[in-house]
Amino acid sequence: MTPTRIIAAATLLTAVGGIIALAQPDSSSNSPPPAAADPGEMDALRARLETAWKAGDQGSMLAALDRAYAIDPVWTGAAAIRLATDADTTLRPIGLRVLLNHADVATLVRAIERCDRTRQQTERRWLTYAIGLRKLEEGKAPLAALLNDQDPMVQAAAATGIALLGDAKLAETLIPKMREAPALKATWSGDRQDILQMRVHGAFTTLTGGRPRSAAEARRWWRENGPQVIEKGPVTAPDGPTPTTVNRGKTYFQLPRFELSFEFGSGPKQAQEAAAAMAVLMQQATDRPLTSAQRVLGPLELAPIRLIIADRQRFAAFAGNSFRPGVSKGNEVVLLDGPAAMMVSTMAHEYVHVMHQATFENQPRWLSEGLAESLAVSTEKSVWSANLIARAGLDDAIRKGAFSELLNWRGPASSGDRENQLYALAHVAVDFLRFGPFAASDERLALFMGALSQRQNEAKAIEACYGLTVKDMDKALAEWVAMAR
Repeated sequence: MTPTRIIAAATLLTAVGGIIALAQPDSSSNSPPPAAADPGEMDALRARLETAWKAGDQGSMLAALDRAYAIDPVWTGAAAIRLATDADTTLRPIGLRVLLNHADVATLVRAIERCDRTRQQTERRWLTYAIGLRKLEEGKAPLAALLNDQDPMVQAAAATGIALLGDAKLAETLIPKMREAPALKATWSGDRQDILQMRVHGAFTTLTGGRPRSAAEARRWWRENGPQVIEKGPVTAPDGPTPTTVNRGKTYFQLPRFELSFEFGSGPKQAQEAAAAMAVLMQQATDRPLTSAQRVLGPLELAPIRLIIADRQRFAAFAGNSFRPGVSKGNEVVLLDGPAAMMVSTMAHEYVHVMHQATFENQPRWLSEGLAESLAVSTEKSVWSANLIARAGLDDAIRKGAFSELLNWRGPASSGDRENQLYALAHVAVDFLRFGPFAASDERLALFMGALSQRQNEAKAIEACYGLTVKDMDKALAEWVAMAR
């Protein structure tokens, strides 16, 4: 069986009593029947879907459902909801992808209601994002309700969804959820409340242009600036010197996505000019990884974070080590001053860490580092070829089993060839998860990270999401690498 068909082929045959069960209309739906369904083409698509189902060919299932949604959205929406909530967890990414791509707001709300609140937190969050992405008036009420969901992660997704709607009047609904601005926090645990604040403050800034430091300041800011924002759109920085704020006695320059501080032994010269140049550099460092990350992590309307650029003398004091030219935590990046190309590549990696931590908690080291490398470097497709893998000295590790090796990678950052090889191996592994033989690969990876976020065992989470044991994943990755050009 080829890698594209190896995923849970046996379990697919029994899920939900077979493909015919999906053909039954959803009796709870209030949607009208499609205006002009093509019965002949739908019959052919159902036949294709059943054939793909029996073969375990999830890619063909997805293609058939994508086409079917254009012809009969009621039937296909009901089928997608059933797949997204199926007991067979390898099927859920298929249903989720179809809903994210095609479903209207009513269908998305119905899907959220059908999801198990305990076991399907990630599905509920991604469906919540999708409501905002529709940018429709009927999305406002559901998102306002989800902003008060019992799950803080769904609240965070609702805040992002509200930002996506783009209606400045909704900024006021975010204020009761706001606490201390992320850039101000001295310590950052990356837990659900930190993620919520990244999303709520980010949504408020997206809608208004304001950067309040707390809920009380947000209320004052809204009273003073709300009418102008509603009438004219977000407040923008005035022409002239870059605005600054003071945080614990240090001056920070306000840049898009960041609050920037220079830490140089003798103090930076011409700091305003340096900040303006750094704004351009940081845009180059973050735009492509952001676009890449949103395919896997969903929309990312995040609060500004601290960015500290330090010279060699002070870098270790802020970074905690000097093994690499940049370090990050959820609300801060410390970057070593150096050549522009080095700073751009380092910042791209570290900003992926920020985006990852603003979406999921409890992520293992191999996945965090592999995702940062993959999203920063393999932005459109995998950069790895068989020749490059050989030159990187990864052949032996891949032959022995990449995932078996990576699941044992623990501990803090260190130096040496072994650490560099693990970074590269993790990059290959995440590229395989993104660009390998798996249908709905972005959604599947998101659901895998969501399972780990809920502290599921890594090996069990791999099997639940990918339908393969760790050893089988090792073999499938080795086959994929052998075919890489």
